[in-house]
Amino acid sequence: MNNRHTLGTLLSGILLAVPTFAHAQTLRITPSLIDSAHSVEQALIENPSHASTTIEGQGKVVLITYQSSEPLEVYMVPLEQNGNYTPTDYVRFTLPTTDEGTVAIDLTISPGWSTKNQKWLLTLLGKDKNTGAAFTDISFTNDGAGSTAIVALRHLFTEEVYTPSSYHALRGYRVLGTSFTIILGILTLVVALVCFIVAGKKNYRTTVILTLVIPSLLYQARFAVDLLRFSLQHTQEYARGIYDEAGSIHAVADVLRTLAKPGDKTTVYVCRDGTNFKEKLLRYFTYPARVSSDANIAPTADYAVVMDKFKWGFETSVTKEASTVRLKCGDIDREAKKLSTFPDGEILFQLLPSQARS
Repeated sequence: MNNRHTLGTLLSGILLAVPTFAHAQTLRITPSLIDSAHSVEQALIENPSHASTTIEGQGKVVLITYQSSEPLEVYMVPLEQNGNYTPTDYVRFTLPTTDEGTVAIDLTISPGWSTKNQKWLLTLLGKDKNTGAAFTDISFTNDGAGSTAIVALRHLFTEEVYTPSSYHALRGYRVLGTSFTIILGILTLVVALVCFIVAGKKNYRTTVILTLVIPSLLYQARFAVDLLRFSLQHTQEYARGIYDEAGSIHAVADVLRTLAKPGDKTTVYVCRDGTNFKEKLLRYFTYPARVSSDANIAPTADYAVVMDKFKWGFETSVTKEASTVRLKCGDIDREAKKLSTFPDGEILFQLLPSQARS
């Protein structure tokens, strides 16, 4: 693909200093998989300026020739035919500053990569709105990449990741962009059928049963590794007041349930950026309290929870009765008392009635 893609607002993000490299060199970059969907969401929050485009091709490596006055934080994910994507297929890497350089990106790191022609969503993030960047050439190749068998084996042993869309049900392992469960199921049935045909009459039942059972046991053994890892991770996190991508929402809910009086219709305003995943969990945990980020409840809400919010603040003031703050977050601009700060960064405020406002 030789079209020039000029993205005038491509910006540098959460980056370390990296040197400029000459256009005569090809810099090989092995991207990293995201460890949670939250990392993409957080990057978008912290880097409000961003640009996206799609690239399409077939190959294990994508070659990008570009120029940029600043380093660029890049996220890439393969797209399905309907335009959707799997959050845990995201890879991320940093493009260094260059007048005109070429980088080779290993796409096989993503479990969503396949040997077929694929379309990829490419997103560049940053903070400096004056950064200019341009792609002058993008092409796909297999040069310098490992064998497809090695890629498939690496995909099989890629760790599972919790995401908001799979909070209580893991997606399962994917190999070369295809569900490994389906691949294993088809192979097991084919092998069982062959064994049924070639095995002797006396042994065919035992042979077929073993053929069906052994792959299932091997799959469960693979899953047991991730299950043990999740158990240890969640136990350690919960001791610190955090539970995976739910963060400290369970602790926020505990406090709100303690504050609510029987029969009261408590209203909680959620000031947030990003998805409503935590908001919905909080609504579930604190029912029948009304929990929403709707602007209509901001003037009458009893409490406010600030979570994953990029721009917000409060001004401290002291009254005769108690220390209060002027909370300005989203659609809230009210006097409030700061009640609790939680390990994952959520902050709970009690909103004061209108007569208590200054």
